[in-house]
Amino acid sequence: MRRVVVTGLGAITPLGVGVHRTWRRLLAGESGIVSVADRGNDPAEQAQWRSLTSTVAGIVPAAAAPSARGPPSQRSADNGLWHAADWLDPVDQRRMSTFAQYAVAAAKMALHDAGWEPSRPEDQEMTGGYKKVSPLFVPKILINLAAGYIAMRHGLRGPNHAATTACTTGAHSIGDAARFIAFGDADVMVAGGAESCLHPLTFAGFGRSRSLSTAFNDDPPASCRPFDADRDGFVVAEGAAVMVLEELEHARNRGARVLAELRGYGCSGDAHHPTAPREDGSGALSAMRKALRQARLRPRDVDYINAHATGTVVGDKAEAAAIRTLMLGEDGVDEESRVTVSSTKGAIGHLLGAAGAIEAMFAVLAISENTIPPTLNLHKPDVRARFNFVPHEAQEKKVRVAISNSFGFGGTNASLRTFSTTSSRLGLKDKLFGRVSQSLRANQSSYYVYSATEHVYKYCASQADYAIDEKLRKDDTLQTTAEGEEIGTSMNSVWHQQLGLLPTFSTWAHVTMLHMYLLAARYRCFEPEAQQAWQAGLVNHFFYQAEAKMEVAHALTSRALRQRYLKDLFVQWRGVILAYDEGVVKGDAVLAEAVWRNLFKAKEDVDVRKLAAVVGWMRASLKNLAEMDDEAVQVDPRYAFPKLREQFAVVDVPAAVLKGEFKKAGVLYKLYGA
Repeated sequence: MRRVVVTGLGAITPLGVGVHRTWRRLLAGESGIVSVADRGNDPAEQAQWRSLTSTVAGIVPAAAAPSARGPPSQRSADNGLWHAADWLDPVDQRRMSTFAQYAVAAAKMALHDAGWEPSRPEDQEMTGGYKKVSPLFVPKILINLAAGYIAMRHGLRGPNHAATTACTTGAHSIGDAARFIAFGDADVMVAGGAESCLHPLTFAGFGRSRSLSTAFNDDPPASCRPFDADRDGFVVAEGAAVMVLEELEHARNRGARVLAELRGYGCSGDAHHPTAPREDGSGALSAMRKALRQARLRPRDVDYINAHATGTVVGDKAEAAAIRTLMLGEDGVDEESRVTVSSTKGAIGHLLGAAGAIEAMFAVLAISENTIPPTLNLHKPDVRARFNFVPHEAQEKKVRVAISNSFGFGGTNASLRTFSTTSSRLGLKDKLFGRVSQSLRANQSSYYVYSATEHVYKYCASQADYAIDEKLRKDDTLQTTAEGEEIGTSMNSVWHQQLGLLPTFSTWAHVTMLHMYLLAARYRCFEPEAQQAWQAGLVNHFFYQAEAKMEVAHALTSRALRQRYLKDLFVQWRGVILAYDEGVVKGDAVLAEAVWRNLFKAKEDVDVRKLAAVVGWMRASLKNLAEMDDEAVQVDPRYAFPKLREQFAVVDVPAAVLKGEFKKAGVLYKLYGA
């Protein structure tokens, strides 16, 4: 599927109008939550507001009078206050509800930020909109009206959709829009969420379900307390956030700035309760796992999680449980303190249907700015987790992978994975790359394949490399094996040190071929022509270097003799493929036998722990390679190979079903440290 990147952002939040102002105030630890007890246009309405159990909210700061003349994007952004006239004429102001006005303004910001204003019919037809529009208090307006207004204003004739899935809506809108691009229905999507339901009925309804914070009416900035022991409910807020999503090559070809890549999107349902999540967080966990699986990333790759955490007693604890299970489970981290989580709702409140969009935007900014926004009002964490919750102050941290979680009433869950890119503003050089790269795909250019496989091969060949001391050979003191093979000096290889393999040509060849086999297995997922090209490139580099080692390192000057050895080596390579293929298919016992015969030369006294460690390493490598996309495998697959040393720790831990048997055996049980 096609890759999707973020190229533009727009936002209107309780911290102000504009992405820059919102982000700057968020990092500074400022709050946009204020009192609503004094709202109302007449005594009766004012009495309604004052009678509410919760009188705090996150409100977009608005100007009291019309603004001065000037470009809209500059006027509102300059003072951070909402001026409807900056974005809409009087007719549209009367026609649109406040949330729709926010959506239109945020979309205009995002398109301007992305530098995308399509004018050609073919561009307009491949640009669409996917927007959340709240159905609250607007029964006379269809829920797709904000997306419709945006499309009409900018001539966008691509897919035009709106979702309404409670507090998960913003995340669903962005994730679904990304799928439109990934499947080729659009090249660009304007996606996000908008919300404005500040009305006594809203507060009364949520108040009846005991969902709102009521203990801090006299101190509004302290009212939303994600993960804190004194949390007592969420704080209603309003605003909008919009992203411009774009197909990667489309962005490159027009020289766009790329902020991040949207790599994964997972959805799930709790099937549990209308308003409460499952206490174990299993629904949230499922959504996060699906997003990770789609992104082909592991939990330990995640640098930051923007939590949904609204400040409710049950919800925050359930999400923390889900995050803990994910991050400390398989392929996760070893300590809770290494998990970085924050909730930005402490600063802006809960934007309901727009929450997923604004928080996804914060995850993108965390990646592009390498800064984690803080969790305000967190003094006493009380969710049974010792994460780095980033309390009170922002933290600088390199962020390559970020998660944004959104969960809603009805048990609907969504999780978005954003991933760092190395691009910023793509200039003429990058535009040229975008065009030229289309003709340099893996299965089209032998030059590209040669260069890429050379880079990959060098990594494979370095894993068990060795050196021969020429002086020892001249002095006739160079050690040899019983078969007469020269023994060199290891270059700090774990294959020599941990497995006890001798630093010889045959060891080097078989360790290199083992790495090559794993890559060749993954290359079979390419198109047939590409698979043949990539495997042939890898094999050619191997035989070129093998002959060079024979001549230079081992002083084998006879070309005829070298060719005879190379022929034998080629037969071994063919045998390696067949033996390891059979083991992968038939099971670990058969695979261990293949490793024993090829790598350990069928030694009868081999340590079975070493065999198990190599088999485990092979299985883990194949799993990691399978989870990488084709481009990542071609460019740099080194990260797919785990550390061999770590496999011994796995080997030495007995499976749960065997612990009882080991215990009965006594000595074995103690040996394995169960």
